[in-house]
Amino acid sequence: MNRTIVKLVVIIIILAIALVGTILWLNSHNQIAAITPTDQSTDVNILSPIQVTFAKPFDSNAQKMVTFWTSPDTSGKITWSDDGKTVTYTPQPPLTSSQKYIAKVTYLSNQNFIWSFSTTAFNQLTPEQQTQAQQQADQNVANQRNDLLQKYPWFLKLPIQKLNYFVYFDPTTEEFTAKIYTNNTQVSSADLQKQVLIELQTLGIDTNKYKINWEINPSS
Repeated sequence: MNRTIVKLVVIIIILAIALVGTILWLNSHNQIAAITPTDQSTDVNILSPIQVTFAKPFDSNAQKMVTFWTSPDTSGKITWSDDGKTVTYTPQPPLTSSQKYIAKVTYLSNQNFIWSFSTTAFNQLTPEQQTQAQQQADQNVANQRNDLLQKYPWFLKLPIQKLNYFVYFDPTTEEFTAKIYTNNTQVSSADLQKQVLIELQTLGIDTNKYKINWEINPSS
């Protein structure tokens, strides 16, 4: 009789653990109430934002943990509704026309939701939408240029091209490349390197902050 009771208690505990696990799993996978664009939707306007609405509001800490990923890759801006339920990802520049996208939102540290959609052809947009898309693309280019000049105010003064050296800057790696040519001069490569450093410093560039890749007598 005691063994039967013990077995019964064990079974009840196992069932309770399984039930709790199931509830937790369902709660974690039922956080999302709606998505826009919907899964496998077609003819999505390239100006459309990507939105996810959660069943419950997210506090400020939870909001910071929400990220978006798309394939093909996009960049954009994330904003939240006042009630903390809807997060909007606005691609900047707009989405590409006639393109299938896979989107993923990551939330609550390790929860992911993945879906796909396809955008409409550019010629199917109204003239007003085409104009708006072009204006957004132009504005994005202007913003990128302003951000670049704000970070590197000397950027438009580059590259530096002289008889014995050529210097340019790659903002993606934040590195300079200096090509030194000593074939037609009696000046040593070390002296030419000093000249390059002085000229960069004259432009207001901190040469100790950025890596300089020196190429002596490159073939091209």
